[in-house]
Amino acid sequence: MTNKPAFFNNEETSGVDRVTNLTYEYFVNQYLKPCKPVVIKDATKNWIAHEVWDFTFFIKKYGNCQLQIDGKFYKFHDFIDLVMNANNNNPAPYLREMNIPINFPNLMFYLQPELQYTLPNRLTSKLLPKSFEKNWGMRKGMMELLIGGRGSGFPFLHYDLFKSHGFVTQIRGYKEFILYSPVESEYLYPMASKRDVSSIKSIESPDLDKFPLFTKAKPIKVLVREKESIFIPSGWWYITKILSPSIAVLINFINPDNWSNFIEEYCLSLGNFNIIKLKLRKTYLTAIGLLMSCQEHVKP
Repeated sequence: MTNKPAFFNNEETSGVDRVTNLTYEYFVNQYLKPCKPVVIKDATKNWIAHEVWDFTFFIKKYGNCQLQIDGKFYKFHDFIDLVMNANNNNPAPYLREMNIPINFPNLMFYLQPELQYTLPNRLTSKLLPKSFEKNWGMRKGMMELLIGGRGSGFPFLHYDLFKSHGFVTQIRGYKEFILYSPVESEYLYPMASKRDVSSIKSIESPDLDKFPLFTKAKPIKVLVREKESIFIPSGWWYITKILSPSIAVLINFINPDNWSNFIEEYCLSLGNFNIIKLKLRKTYLTAIGLLMSCQEHVKP
């Protein structure tokens, strides 16, 4: 007999389930396959990071390490100081796109066991071409460290790279997510040169003369608290607002359900639109996907 998840409904989540005790099978059938967001309160309950990680931890362990954020360089301890003193009028830089397995491999110890809902994750498959190691470190998995202060957040409306699925887990602090379904894409004005980014620079003060259809877009606002994880399905647009000093982890994953989306997005990102080469790339990655299917177990 399969345990049923417990549901929590309150004003902090509008249109998104907030659950606990969620089995892998229930997640796949009710959220993954339908591409439906969900907040899971206990997805990473065994991660040591929840007990150990705080801002003092990072200062002691990496204080003198140098970070590059938006083209500027900071010592880690100076960056943390900015985060702790940030506010809505004086936001700190937002550390993002920092691949943990590549840049901070020792942190992986604190993020075990693997998040079961992300398995099987084809981004960690040895069948991926070696060239993927140079492309955003994909062969080691796209697991990012996210640190920011009150008033900052992800700076533009987007969906995750190559239409990957994503899980964001809050280790410290509160964060608000503003989500838009893929069916709203026509109202969000994707950039011609970068389809995963909206041309609208600010969803709070959009230029409606330039983007009139944006008024039809229906946002979903979700508060994610410490120890909670939000599942953001393939192709869902979102932006974040940090409400208190925040440490979080983003895990992007590709599985059989969004492999075709990944192939399409990845091939187009390479910038060579020669029809023959494009078809060869797609055929090659489709074949790799078939090989992966032979190795994968549906249940981790």
